[in-house]
Amino acid sequence: MKNLLRKISLFAGILMMVSGAAFAQQEAMYSQYMFNGLVLNPAYAGSHEGLSVAALYRNQWVGVEGAPVSQSLSVHAPLKKDNVALGLSIVNDRIGVTNTLSMNGIYAFRIEMESGVLSMGLQAGLARLQADYTKVALNPQGAPDVQFSEVQNYLMFNFGNGVYYYSDKFYAGVSSPNLFRTRLAGGDFRSKTTGEEEEGSLPQHARHFFLSTGYTFNLSEHVQVKPSTLIKVAQGAPVQFDINTNVWLNDFFGVGASYRSNNTLIGLAEVKVGKQFRVGYAYDHSVSDISQYTANTHEVMLRFDMLPRAKGEVPEKLY
Repeated sequence: MKNLLRKISLFAGILMMVSGAAFAQQEAMYSQYMFNGLVLNPAYAGSHEGLSVAALYRNQWVGVEGAPVSQSLSVHAPLKKDNVALGLSIVNDRIGVTNTLSMNGIYAFRIEMESGVLSMGLQAGLARLQADYTKVALNPQGAPDVQFSEVQNYLMFNFGNGVYYYSDKFYAGVSSPNLFRTRLAGGDFRSKTTGEEEEGSLPQHARHFFLSTGYTFNLSEHVQVKPSTLIKVAQGAPVQFDINTNVWLNDFFGVGASYRSNNTLIGLAEVKVGKQFRVGYAYDHSVSDISQYTANTHEVMLRFDMLPRAKGEVPEKLY
């Protein structure tokens, strides 16, 4: 009986965390946001001046059952006309018994300015949310409970926009990956007594806003310091921010540290393999009181930047 009560309590806690993640902060917070900007801001498309492909894997709270696991793939490039860029982003998030797969097509219009480039981007796509309640086991034998025997699927339409300005040493951007509070389609949320749709019970995607900025300081010919910050605002959730500093040596190896406002310390490392490949790693460690109940987080990123035809090499921008 004690084991059953313990499982019920644990499951209730997971539901609380999942519901908070699903309806207050549906957009993931990546530790390597500075290297993978397209998933947060569609105006980032084309900023590498050539074809860029980035893949990221994030395993949060390793060892904790039902903890978030995320994968993302982003592809973007400018067209022959330098003022237009296209992109595609695919993100897969798994939290507990829920899985969200989203895909967005991206368009950016870029304006060449005297000191940099101003880009305005739009994205549109679909997201599928799946809740597999058959994986929930509450009885002592670990078998699925008959009350949790459904697999529910919902569709959600995405539309977002963003603005991004960048030069060789500075960048700043603001974006909303999902501008509208889109309802989840495909679920039955009608009242059992009246048969009418219950407005207050309809799940909706909360609006998210991201503000990012960074700068490069050249300490010497071989050493660069690149501070940056990311601020995340989500309806129904506290404002969250990352403060980061990366140090690059000989434009080959970078190491850095971040502080996240939920009392998380982050270590980062990145290596350039030739001129086209980058490998990045981030390690998150919580220093709050809840750290005794959670584990550390690992994040790995691979990025490929194809050399522009005209210039012969990727311009030395911030990231």
